[in-house]
Amino acid sequence: MKKLNQFLSCLMLLSVCFSYSQVGVGTVNPTETIDVDGSARVRDLDEGYVVSDTNGVLSISENSKSTSGHMQWDNVLVGRKSALMLFTGRVASNATDISFMIHYDVDDKYFAVMSEANCTVTDLGATAGDDGRLRIQVSSLVYDLTFNSADGFCDIAATQFWVQGTFFTIANIK
Repeated sequence: MKKLNQFLSCLMLLSVCFSYSQVGVGTVNPTETIDVDGSARVRDLDEGYVVSDTNGVLSISENSKSTSGHMQWDNVLVGRKSALMLFTGRVASNATDISFMIHYDVDDKYFAVMSEANCTVTDLGATAGDDGRLRIQVSSLVYDLTFNSADGFCDIAATQFWVQGTFFTIANIK
């Protein structure tokens, strides 16, 4: 009877340990189900784009993403390093089609810009409270785009005039 009680106690202890276990590779204090301090390989990962949040927790996202909107674009994929972003849209107040391309560096907060002849795009730099600003000028209309990024995604807001369009992004090109 004593051996049976010891066996049942061990079995209960093991089942509790396994149901709440976390595995650490290169760390003695794992904080997720699998916590790797170093590089990793996952053999049966669904096709897609792996992104991580600020804590290093991985998830699958698309390699590229289109985000449509007017005056506000939320959750634009930029990745953790940099993104190539193509905007195509229209300034409604003068019915002008515009497009421009941005190379957005997430860490250094700068933009390299290329635009069509009918619009001028200028990097205004980052200010307190944002990660960067672009000034778009189409004819006599001037408006600013403000960028705020976190965890591989960026929210973009136009400050004045009505503009609609789509950001197509390819993340982590650096």
